[in-house]
Amino acid sequence: MQKVQLFGPKKADTPTLRRTKAYGGYEVVFPTTKLPPVRLGAPEGFLLQDRLALTPGITLQLLEHEKNIERTPPSISLNGQKQPLELERFLTDPALWPADVLNNTKYQLGQGYYHKSTFRVFGLAQSLGKSYLGASWYSPAATDRHDVLGLIFQLEGDGKTLQLLPLYTIPEVGNDPNTDMPRPLLLDTLPSGELLLSAGGKLTRRAASGTWSVLPSRLLGRYPQLLTYGALWKRGRWLVTGRQWEMGKTIQFQVLVSDAATRQKVCVFSWRG
Repeated sequence: MQKVQLFGPKKADTPTLRRTKAYGGYEVVFPTTKLPPVRLGAPEGFLLQDRLALTPGITLQLLEHEKNIERTPPSISLNGQKQPLELERFLTDPALWPADVLNNTKYQLGQGYYHKSTFRVFGLAQSLGKSYLGASWYSPAATDRHDVLGLIFQLEGDGKTLQLLPLYTIPEVGNDPNTDMPRPLLLDTLPSGELLLSAGGKLTRRAASGTWSVLPSRLLGRYPQLLTYGALWKRGRWLVTGRQWEMGKTIQFQVLVSDAATRQKVCVFSWRG
């Protein structure tokens, strides 16, 4: 049984919920646009924007991921030209990772459970005149326990090629103890213009000097969706936040649709699985 709560009058382009055979039983659809639907059972991480201007006249846009995410890298469009984000070489760069993390990554690649191209972009952000991208690699090994590695890159481009300069690595994001799933990652910009990273339940800021420092946990109140297992998708002018939790023998699902520009709530869908 689904419940719908509207914040304001319903409009022609207000997202709606429809039945699906996908995990969770429902998906969010966008009636008057060609935007792809959102399925709560297939979290994509947090992405507050899907495009940015590297320099005047050079635009980068993150493209929808191919269906076979286990074997294909994410793709971008640089001034309208599609190209893959080739991140594999950073996985086994000894200059980036502690020895134990590097050895474990090589072991997982050797086992073949997940491919070296299995990356997801969790953030695009601009800070103090520079552009950044956050990406994570998933290696589930042979159990439901996930290891998640994260990287933050500074972006540079000339309109034809994109340069990725690794600035920061996340050797262990950690799993949510209630779901045993990877904690969500988020890349954003503070009002001061400094870069903000949320990983492993902590907020980290990159100052203008290039140093990283952990911020007080009370600031997580700005991102309440990070406190539970969930995911966020950007679809056109909408932000769609999904989360799920167990209640006895049932699973509760909730989807919040907000305006991407103002962050004002538009509607909330909830149901039981």
